[in-house]
Amino acid sequence: MDLRRSILLALARRYIAGEDVSGLVSLAKRLNSQGFRITANYLGEDVATDEQVRRNVDEYILLMEAFEKGKLASSISIKPTQVGLSLSREIASKNVNRILEQAADLDQFVWIDMESSPYTDDILRIYLSHKQSYSNIGITLQAYLKRSQGDLKRMLENESKIRVVKGAYNETPDIMLKGKSEIRNNLAEMLKALFKQNNFFSIGTHDNKLIELATALSHEFSNDNFEFQFLKGIREEKASELLDRRFKVSIYTPYGRSWMPYSIRRMRERDSATYFVLRSILRL
Repeated sequence: MDLRRSILLALARRYIAGEDVSGLVSLAKRLNSQGFRITANYLGEDVATDEQVRRNVDEYILLMEAFEKGKLASSISIKPTQVGLSLSREIASKNVNRILEQAADLDQFVWIDMESSPYTDDILRIYLSHKQSYSNIGITLQAYLKRSQGDLKRMLENESKIRVVKGAYNETPDIMLKGKSEIRNNLAEMLKALFKQNNFFSIGTHDNKLIELATALSHEFSNDNFEFQFLKGIREEKASELLDRRFKVSIYTPYGRSWMPYSIRRMRERDSATYFVLRSILRL
């Protein structure tokens, strides 16, 4: 590894676990010892070749085997375009089934990430088709889409395990809610619906108002069958505070050799000083 790449990776480690499974397992052990769970994602999406799809599926199985061997409190989170959805829904569905079959044998839980809007319907179909056979699967919904209330109702009717997030893809105004307050209000309404039911769910947000709303709803409905989920490297003090308040907290931790685009995005959003250093290095 050349000097520039080494420096970039060192800066990126605030947001990722490293490039391989061993680095992720080491981090998971440390987080578990502090009381956190870990949700792991192998970086890279929109895969366009059969060979890369096979490598991604094999990587997730290797990861789950390592988690099971270490007896770690963990789950994985897969993007359907990593496992073939860019090629076809049938290929992705077959590979999701392979991962779920192994996950069931290894007592691992699998979150299905949501991606950009052209994939939404296919992702929901894949999820619902496998939910019939596997209980160790959850689906992610994005609050910034106008359709999400309808999708939430449909998923709740199917007794789904749901993770709600704001959403991070660039979408057109006709399908996307306008402004932070409208998206926050939509996510708040989704939280209220989730706390009224009994299935496990996950709240992926760093928004303090939404976090405190969730804690209040937890007490109102006497429902603790959920977790907060934080991205690695973001609002670590708040994550620790929630843990101290005896809420379940999972740290969403990406890893893999395709770490640079993800890390640059996180730095640009959260750490302008480091981002400028990174940009200067990239210009060398």
